[in-house]
Amino acid sequence: MNLHQTLKSSLLFLIVISFISNVRAQSWVQVGEDLTTNRGINGFGGEIHLTPDGRFLSMNCNKAYVMGIIRHPGIDPESHIYELKDGVWKAIWNGDSIQTNYGLTISNDGLTMAYITLEQDLQQTNREAIHFVIHVLKRINEKWIPVGEPIFSLKETSYANSPDNVSLAMDAEGNSLAIGFIYAWENMDSSIINSGSVEVYSWQENKWIRNGQALQGRDSFFIGSYVNMSADGNRIAVRATHFSGNGGYVEVYQKSGDKWFLLGQPINIGYHFWNGQSSFSLSQDGKKIAVGGLHSTPELLDLSSFAVHQLRDSTWQPEDHIFTAAEDVKLGEHIQLSGNGNTLVCSYYEGGIPHLKVLRLSGNKWYESISTGLNCGTAIQDLSISYSGDTISVGIVEKSANKQLEIVRIYAWDEHSSIRKTEPIKCSVFPNPASDAITIVSNEFIKNPVVEIMNSTGQVIVFENLNSGTSFSLPLNLNPGLYYVRLNSDVISQWTSLVVR
Repeated sequence: MNLHQTLKSSLLFLIVISFISNVRAQSWVQVGEDLTTNRGINGFGGEIHLTPDGRFLSMNCNKAYVMGIIRHPGIDPESHIYELKDGVWKAIWNGDSIQTNYGLTISNDGLTMAYITLEQDLQQTNREAIHFVIHVLKRINEKWIPVGEPIFSLKETSYANSPDNVSLAMDAEGNSLAIGFIYAWENMDSSIINSGSVEVYSWQENKWIRNGQALQGRDSFFIGSYVNMSADGNRIAVRATHFSGNGGYVEVYQKSGDKWFLLGQPINIGYHFWNGQSSFSLSQDGKKIAVGGLHSTPELLDLSSFAVHQLRDSTWQPEDHIFTAAEDVKLGEHIQLSGNGNTLVCSYYEGGIPHLKVLRLSGNKWYESISTGLNCGTAIQDLSISYSGDTISVGIVEKSANKQLEIVRIYAWDEHSSIRKTEPIKCSVFPNPASDAITIVSNEFIKNPVVEIMNSTGQVIVFENLNSGTSFSLPLNLNPGLYYVRLNSDVISQWTSLVVR
């Protein structure tokens, strides 16, 4: 071998070694500590939601089904919202009461949340009336402040003391809410009637107004146990389940004018729906939806499966092919699509041990590009994924010292992920107190931000688009009092209190 060939071979060897080293340098690493509870098995991690940037996490523990076990309201409920600060998850809201433990959800910036309470009326004969009340709060200066009056949903009756399930979804800004619930009542002949409803509310004219008609269950199918909403609030996905518990489908609705219209055909999920909230997932733009379920083949084989569907020629069609596995693999029992629709994480089992698989979209094909190898305990309860798909949260059950622990863990792809190295963008307002003008200064360049000023009653009285930059001047024409200023863009959403004299 001559010198040129030797150098060429050595260079190729170094390139290969370098490539292997770079691949090995990337892996899933845990972000922050384990989140757990001291209350035993109560559904901790049974319903989780990660914001698109991976910095906020909401957790609701009191769903009707956890690990296949029917549970009822009032059994050790708890819910939390966490913020990642200096590599540690810090609780910024705790709901330890039964009254704050349904359908907890948060906006994309983590600063607006909504939850459902149940208010019972025992005056009706042979049934308990339950009113669903939705509360919306905004975080301003470390405090959660109500946004408008609570929303009283129209359904008021329930059988056996509680709804079978309730669900809440929010748009990116926290200005639209979709509430779904299954309810049941006892008919005159003592038969049980199951139904369901989905309603959408929007923040308009400084109050919550129902947006469009209520969607109702039909043809022995009831809807409302789970809902998803697109980032702009103009598309919602709802789950419909046959009253027998066998069979179901997912429907996507589009807002047009003052009505909701079915978009495409219902997506059949087979003869059985997984119980989890994450059995289907809508992308942020509402153009893709991932659905998991159980199917029977012509040979009467039961298969677990999932597919990502995209709307083509007014029909929802699998973007690639339908992924299938044996029933006991439980492929797609939990499935989440990233906000941009290009990454998917789903659960599966091998030898009874749960695992996660992450798929990336390349062209029009889905490839399993990342093998997680993560410790998922003995059971997976729920999943959530960030917008770009580089951060995932997973709620698991893990056995330790003859005890079962419920744990939520958050993982990021590569220890140098942006979630770890990026300092949050901050802004300050001066002078404060002010009289006729303020200046907002940011520590980084912000493109086309919007400034909002809200009074102490929650009414937005100033809404103005600003030019890009790091410093923004704003004239004031406000009565003396306490106000709240928010600078909002795709990289920041920060509220600051302002005193006007």
